[in-house]
Amino acid sequence: MAKDRSAAALLIAAAALAVSVGGIALGAAALRQLRQETRIDLSMSLQRQFDSDYKQDRADCARAFLYSGQTGKKKKQKGLSQAPYGEIMDFFDSLGYLVQRGAVDEEVVKYYLAYELDGYFEATQGLMRQEQRKDPRRFKNAFALYQRWHQEGPRQDLNAFFEDELDFAEPPPPDEGPRT
Repeated sequence: MAKDRSAAALLIAAAALAVSVGGIALGAAALRQLRQETRIDLSMSLQRQFDSDYKQDRADCARAFLYSGQTGKKKKQKGLSQAPYGEIMDFFDSLGYLVQRGAVDEEVVKYYLAYELDGYFEATQGLMRQEQRKDPRRFKNAFALYQRWHQEGPRQDLNAFFEDELDFAEPPPPDEGPRT
């Protein structure tokens, strides 16, 4: 009888252990899925933030680059130095940190933001390097993100890039009908 009780207790303990291990495995799988969903949600949130919160800064940079009265890439950079390019590159610096830490889904943010990073980086890298002379850590993650995402090939036409930025930031006015 005592043997039967100890065998039953052992069987119950083994079953409880199996249920616990199964629960832990299911919990771990659910946690991984939740973490992945959170990474994707954060990625999408950053894309929406860039499109909404930085709209005015993007328009200001586009106008500074396109209409500064300067010609040539270096001279147009001078126009950008008066614009809030640092705000935009700080966004990409933070994004680079999040990508490096695995906090966002890299493929999602790359799909939505690589084109913009490429354009702003190419237009402002000289200005950023000047700022890095004063503070070597400034824009460090933006440079790393650019290195990670940049595809070798022909450089973007920066005029076309900033025209796209301006079109995005300032949609054309609604059709007012014929003027009489």
